[in-house]
Amino acid sequence: RNPRSAMMIEYLALSPGAGFGMVALCVVVFGQFLSGKPKGRLGEVLPAREIGYDNIRGEYSHFAALCFLLSSCYLLLSLLQYVPLTAQALVIVMLLLFAVWVVSGTPVSMPSGPRNHPIDRQPEWSKKTHAFKQAGQWKAYVSHASHKVTEASMKNGQKLTGEPDGRQIWHHHTASSKDEKKQGKNVSFSFDPSENPNSADLVFRAQMINAWKAKGGKVPEGSWAPKDALDAARKGIAFYQMLQCDDGHFAGDYGGPMFLMPGLITVWYITGKSDKFLSPQQRAAMVHYLRVHQQKDGGWGTHIESPSTMFGTTLNYVALRLLGEGKDDPQIVKARAFLKKEGGVLYTASWAKFYLCLLGVMHWDGHNSIPAEFWMLPDWFPFHPGRLWCHCRMVYLPMSYLYGLRFVYPHTDTDPVTISLRKELYCEDYETINWDSTR
Repeated sequence: RNPRSAMMIEYLALSPGAGFGMVALCVVVFGQFLSGKPKGRLGEVLPAREIGYDNIRGEYSHFAALCFLLSSCYLLLSLLQYVPLTAQALVIVMLLLFAVWVVSGTPVSMPSGPRNHPIDRQPEWSKKTHAFKQAGQWKAYVSHASHKVTEASMKNGQKLTGEPDGRQIWHHHTASSKDEKKQGKNVSFSFDPSENPNSADLVFRAQMINAWKAKGGKVPEGSWAPKDALDAARKGIAFYQMLQCDDGHFAGDYGGPMFLMPGLITVWYITGKSDKFLSPQQRAAMVHYLRVHQQKDGGWGTHIESPSTMFGTTLNYVALRLLGEGKDDPQIVKARAFLKKEGGVLYTASWAKFYLCLLGVMHWDGHNSIPAEFWMLPDWFPFHPGRLWCHCRMVYLPMSYLYGLRFVYPHTDTDPVTISLRKELYCEDYETINWDSTR
């Protein structure tokens, strides 16, 4: 202690060692021994809560939090007695300001306002109507019907687990009767992304409305002009009741992101290109989808309403090549020109680089570390990856495993497609690239 300074808390006989011990005891007791107990209360809210750390909610119980607070305050006071009065006052003021900010400030997950520097480019597509000729060959199955279709395709007799409610899949359907063939020919689906890049689920809606009419349901007249808000609500209900699935949910398209499907295609390719994984009909539909969303400048956006980005263009260019589209195809050539103009795929985003590394068309030395060791931390640790947003953590868990293995497609040095991609994607000679400097 400094004997020349008056101490605010000098009269208290506090031990820093005891303070550290109490905090450590709280961690061990509530974070380890009482974690997830009792199990019947996991994920519940007050008053039925667990005693220690809740693995589902990702937080401590209120009782555990109180014990942490008291032991932390004791530790702080025990340390403050060794510093001058001015330092004590400064620390206390800073803690009070921090507490006010925590209570009244904006939560960290609160959406922010407009970007300070918005992208000055706008997405632009060619004015062209694309016809999806397979529209009548696809059928959506939901809930229990989706389970039956999936289980029928599993030759080993494996049964699906989990609830079927809310599940939806598309299955390629071959018409077996004259009526089905006639109905399939009558299903047309035209799409012009320059008018609206969103498909509006027209194929699914047509199927649901046809089923509604087959059951004797009445389709609201297009000439129905609502007289007031209540009448508009009635019209909306009359329309959306036709789209509601039998289990009660409303199925919907998840086709906005342009960076998800290329990952699936990459996995299909490096695991053997099995028709059971992606059927020829599925692959043909994927090619159609990617082609119609290509923009005037040759690129693809990160999502379907985004201007072209290196992230979206890299992934979707590679996806089309893996699906069998030739490097001299006009749309492929146009996309490659966009990549080269922007400096090549060395300037793409992390997830795109990851898939390139898996394919063996980028060296792992050019990718930032994805340490799997973080997953070995206890659940209660503040920086455990399990605290990440659900979509984020479920991506980085397998990514960290594959990064640890430095997995590379086994046939990358002999596969004509990957050999060619090493030349197509870069402005430099592949063998001369200093990968460490590209991270």
